[in-house]
Amino acid sequence: MKCAILSPAFKVRDFSVKDSQPFRIKLSWAGIGQSDGGENDVFIEHDEFPFSKMLTVYRQESFQIDASYSYPNQIPHPSRHIGKPQPKTVGGSWVVRDVTPASDNGARKVKVKVRINPNGIFSVCSANTFETVELQPVKVETQQGAEPMETDDSKSNQESNEDGTATTTATETPVESDQKESKIEPKTKTVSVDLPVEEHVSYKISNISDQIQSEKEMQQKDRIEKEKVDAKNAVEEYVYYMRDKLGDSLSEFVSNEEAEKLQTFLNKTENWLYDEGEDVEKTIYDAKMVELKKMGDPVQERYREFENRKNAFDDFDRSLIKARKFYDDYRKGSENYAHLESSDMEKVISAVEEKKKWIDDQRNRQEKRKKTEPPVVFVHEIQNELQKFEAIVLPILSKPKPKPPKTEPLKSDGKGDNEQKEEKPIVNEETSKCEAKMNDAEMEVD
Repeated sequence: MKCAILSPAFKVRDFSVKDSQPFRIKLSWAGIGQSDGGENDVFIEHDEFPFSKMLTVYRQESFQIDASYSYPNQIPHPSRHIGKPQPKTVGGSWVVRDVTPASDNGARKVKVKVRINPNGIFSVCSANTFETVELQPVKVETQQGAEPMETDDSKSNQESNEDGTATTTATETPVESDQKESKIEPKTKTVSVDLPVEEHVSYKISNISDQIQSEKEMQQKDRIEKEKVDAKNAVEEYVYYMRDKLGDSLSEFVSNEEAEKLQTFLNKTENWLYDEGEDVEKTIYDAKMVELKKMGDPVQERYREFENRKNAFDDFDRSLIKARKFYDDYRKGSENYAHLESSDMEKVISAVEEKKKWIDDQRNRQEKRKKTEPPVVFVHEIQNELQKFEAIVLPILSKPKPKPPKTEPLKSDGKGDNEQKEEKPIVNEETSKCEAKMNDAEMEVD
């Protein structure tokens, strides 16, 4: 289904592919004090994952949670437990810590989150409880009553006495405070508190280094096994290849005696591969390959040299012909090579004659040699001689011509300058000022 969805060659409907876990999983927790224990199936067969669920329990202290498969007979494993159950003194697969009684010394509500991750692994992700906290009251300042304003009548009342003395009586109005004490009820808020979850599983961080070392050892074994198989396959492929070529392209380059000897050894090696050499060390396969190449490589070398020798000789001949043509053109007085020194051209012709003699000698000797015998000269030797020849000739033949000297412009006798002076009127500062004044006068309008 996945291949069909991803393939551009097929047009399919939009499918939603979801994973489902095949076994039923249950959680169990022990009773502590007044809290009862219990168990519950949290995931059933064919539940979709990744998926998370919440479990609510009431506890007064730390408690343990165990996970296991509901039907152990259906799982392909001897243990039904998930994780690594510990003794009761240590705790179960997961232990929820720091659980305390509620304010009324009763059980506290605890929510536990369990999850099957995208890899199909079950775990207890987190746990939290709830606490009621009292919020700090907000102080509200009330405005006091305003003081009365002073007036003339309120300051004093003067009364005349019979003896002519005046008395002053102040009339003061008591100020009543408008401040009222308001009763503020305390506000509360319920907050979630995370609880630490201690996990007891089969593999801990303490033994990760041991697992890494075991993984490296397994990878080393796989590498050794692969190298051994590759060495065996190389021997087998070489046997089949040489047997096929001995009757085809290599037949002209091997003598009858040598071919019979090589064919016998190939058959013997093939029989050994399917008998004693079915499963041996890599070094034994390598040694067998060395023996095969010792007999078969000379035959392949003679064939390879024969195929490439003609092209190597032709390349050398073309380079010699080209250099000789350059020398002949130089002797004929060609302007293209007139800048070359005669001593350099003597080096060219001497190198041409020397290499021509060498290549003709090697070609004649090789033509007399049988195809079943080692070659007189190898292709790489011909190519090396060609490089030496070109290192002498090419720098001389590719030397550029010297640039022609720069020609100075001819000096004039002065007549031309006089004529040009006559053509161009002389304008000095005085005439330009006069013309400017005249122009200004013409532009004035009454």
